[in-house]
Amino acid sequence: MSEEVGQRRCGSLNDSATVTGMNAVTPEQAHDEIMLTLWGALYTAEARLDTVRSWWRSLSAPRTRNGGYDRDPRTWTEVVADFEVAEAAAQSWEVETFVRYRKHLTEAIDAQLAAAQALNIHEQSYTGWQRYFLVTSSAGLVHASTRCHTCNKGRSATQFALLPSLSGRSHEALVEALGPSLCSVCWPDAPVAWTDEQRISPNVATVLATEGEEAFWKALAASRAASAKRAATKARNDAELAARRAARAAAQS
Repeated sequence: MSEEVGQRRCGSLNDSATVTGMNAVTPEQAHDEIMLTLWGALYTAEARLDTVRSWWRSLSAPRTRNGGYDRDPRTWTEVVADFEVAEAAAQSWEVETFVRYRKHLTEAIDAQLAAAQALNIHEQSYTGWQRYFLVTSSAGLVHASTRCHTCNKGRSATQFALLPSLSGRSHEALVEALGPSLCSVCWPDAPVAWTDEQRISPNVATVLATEGEEAFWKALAASRAASAKRAATKARNDAELAARRAARAAAQS
């Protein structure tokens, strides 16, 4: 773990506390810092694979009467079968496109498998310390596990990212750093004031997975500052409106 990583921001968003300021970087935090990087690589690889698969769908999807496409209900196995039928019937000038799409798919699958393998190998040294998983695919909370039964209920699996600087620490430290964002199912004994109160925007949470923890804390601070500014502006406008109404009522009485 580099000194730069060890100095990354953490703790309260109202001060300049660092990981080393809260506690020296532990082996658990160092492990999970690498884990977050590997998770980000897998996130990127899976997004790329989804994009390439959408290309396959569009190339093999049956067109509607008006030339557009209906919502595609096919399984991936059906998409591959339809792609191969379309490829066999392709005109000579279309062959290059099919070859290119096959190459893109092979590369995307290889990248996804390599990223998943690297993450799984690294995770073999995990021994069970406390971790914090922030939902990134929607406005969500922090969970103790990616297997919380409140997640993965939609059409797509819930996506998460680790908060390495808090790994191995108490959930009190998480609340101090992030606010009352604990999942009440994962921490049923936590004070009510600490749970389910403050969801993190997916635009901010995704930064954790794609750009790392330092960028996440900065994005979170900026987002909350903007929210506070909007709230202050609304409060001022509401007060001015109330004053005008009171003055109008007084003038009419």
